[in-house]
This record gives sequence, C-alpha cells and structure tokens, in this order.
Amino acid sequence: MQKAGGIVGLLLLFWLCVACASEKTVTAIPTSSPEPTRAATETRLPTATVAPTVTATITPAPSPTRAPAFRLIAYLAAWSTAPSRGYRIADLPADKLTHLNYAFASVSPQGECVNGDASADARNFPELQKLKRQFPHLNILISIGGAGAQNFANAAKSVEARQKFARSCVAFMRQNGFDGIDMDWEFPKNAEEKQNYAALLAELRAQLDARARLTIAAPAGPNQYTGVAWNQIARDLDWINLMTYDFAGPWSATTGLNAPLYASSFDPAKTKSAQAYNGHAAVRAYIGAGVPPEKIVFGVPFYGRGWKDVPSANNGLFQKFNGIPQGTRGGGAFDYRDLKKNYLPTFMRFWDDAAQVPWLYNPATQVLISYDDPESLARKAEYVVANKLGGVMIWEISTDDEQGSLINALSARLR
Repeated sequence: MQKAGGIVGLLLLFWLCVACASEKTVTAIPTSSPEPTRAATETRLPTATVAPTVTATITPAPSPTRAPAFRLIAYLAAWSTAPSRGYRIADLPADKLTHLNYAFASVSPQGECVNGDASADARNFPELQKLKRQFPHLNILISIGGAGAQNFANAAKSVEARQKFARSCVAFMRQNGFDGIDMDWEFPKNAEEKQNYAALLAELRAQLDARARLTIAAPAGPNQYTGVAWNQIARDLDWINLMTYDFAGPWSATTGLNAPLYASSFDPAKTKSAQAYNGHAAVRAYIGAGVPPEKIVFGVPFYGRGWKDVPSANNGLFQKFNGIPQGTRGGGAFDYRDLKKNYLPTFMRFWDDAAQVPWLYNPATQVLISYDDPESLARKAEYVVANKLGGVMIWEISTDDEQGSLINALSARLR
C-alpha cells in the first residue's frame, strides 16, 4: 500500500507540474499589438513652408460624417448654382463641413423674410434636404441679407417691427427645413440702427427653438464694428462669423492685401489705423469687446482681389493703380479655381511673411492680385486652433478648385 501510494503521489505531482507548465505557456503567449496612433506630424505641412504645430499624439482622423473638433462653415450663394455657373448641391464637400449657410433670403419692403431668388430656391431647397439626409451631422442655416441688402433698418426700427420680422424669419426657416438663421446686415450705419440690431437679434433668439442656431456675419473693419454692443449680442448668438477679408479692394488708395492674418511689414502707412485692418486685429477687438473666443469664427476668402496698371516697385504691393481688371465675373474679384487655372501658371507668386498671405504680380501686364492659397489657409487654421477660436468660415465654397485644395487645407488642420 505504501509503495502504491508512493507511485500515486509521484503521478499526482507529475500531473500538477504539467498543469502548471501548461498554464504558464498560455499566459506567456503575447496578445496582438494595438494599432499605433497617428503622430500629429502626419497632418502638418513641411516645416519649410508652415511653422511647426504641437507634436502631441492625436487619435486617428474621424470618419467622413463625423464633425471635426472646430466648426468649418461654408456659405453657398444661390447664384452659384445657376446653370451658367455649373455648381451643384451634390458638389458640396459636405463630409468636411459642420455647417452650411445658404445665401440669401431677403427682407421685403413690408419687413418680412422672403425668398432671395425664388427660382434658385425652388431648385436648391429640396437638394439641400437630400444632402442633410445623406450627411446627418451637417447643419444648414438660411442666411438673410448680404451685401447691399435693403429694408433691414425698417424691419428693426420698433418692437412691433422686430417681432413681425422675427416671426417671418422663424417661419421661413421651419417651412424650408433649415436648422437655424444667419443674419447678415451689412451694416447698421448709426447708433440707433446698431442698438436696434442688438434688439432684433434678442427678439430672434426669444422666438427660436432652443435647438435652432442663431448666428451673424460680422464686419472686421473698425469703422463698422465700433459702437456695437458685442458683449450683449454675443449672449444671444451661437457664434459670430467674422468677415476677416475685403481689407483692400477697388475702394483703396493703393493696392493691398485682401485678407492678411497680421499687419504687413511692406505697408508704408505704419499708422495705428492701418495696423487695425487685418484678421488678428479684428479678433482681438471682438474679444476686447466681450465676445468669448470660442464664439468667434474666423472668415476666409476663396477669392482674390486685383488691380491693374500697377508699377513694379515692391512687386506691385502697396502701389498706386489705375483701374480694376475684369476678374472672373467682373469687379476685379477672382475665383480661386480661375486663379489656379489661368493666373498661377504665368504670374509671379510672392509671400508676405509678416501678413502670412501671398500675392501675384505680372510685370508685363502690370496686374496685381491678392488672394489666399492652401499655404495661407493652413496658417489661418492653425491660428484658429492655437487661439481656441470657434472655427473657420468660408466665402464662398463654389469658388474652390475642382480638387478641393482650399477646403482640404482647412479641414486637415481643424480636425
């Protein structure tokens, strides 16, 4: 019995050792390695052209229908979808946008919101709803007004007028399936109109459903934004689309920069006033007036402005001129897709390192064009991120090139 018991004990001990060895073998098998995260350097331009961004590790880019961390808002002008222009709602880069502002509805002489272009709206409104179904993350707002719009002052002049106008705006928004209202009054011209503007926005906010967006397009020039109660207005708005462009144009005494991020070192007029006409100065002014940075959306142009008969000194920049070139459709304004196809191949490109924007000049034709390109827009997007602003707004999305070079430059950095 003792011998048999000893044998059994030895067998039991052997079995336990095998089991332990087997257990160790199982736990020693390595698990599959996790997918490596993407370094921030993957989305940066080469350091030779763009200042380095933060080198922290970031998570993989979101899926096409997921909203980026910052707002990326585009205006779509109704006239850009005319058959002669050839741009379609289906062409919109909706996967890269968070919001789309359809421009414009109008203010009637009776002080109500009405179609700006009834035939274009009838064609586009169903297509916009189809787009929303395809990209559920996309919010689409109706923008009311625009440059040269009439009847705002009368629609905002009294409590009764403001209530009537606000009711019509909310009804128009709901009837046509929009997610909010973008007010574009360019611009209240005196203290009374500026006060009425603030009251109108408060009335709109009171009548809108809490889920509906209320935004405005706001000026970046001191002569327009001074005297407005921005701290009061900001409380009623989801955000402000700051039009940080048109700092120079046909109205200027000399050629200049359409949308400089900072003041240009080439500008001979080193006056305090001249230093205020750039994107950074406008942002600081609004923050100083009480607008939270996260409610400021930085506007960028997808077009350039040109001048003709410009002498070659300083490669045409800040020089006297004699007239305005035709541009893409008149008025000296050039769509980016037109610039890329017809001007970039033959014009000389120059870069203002202080202002962080390029310009084009052709000494043979003596035409200068100030514009934005993927490099300058990348810098502006990085400025938005670094300063924790609310995002970027585009005027106007249909003028990008067929490859989406401009929207891609913005989207890559805002995500």
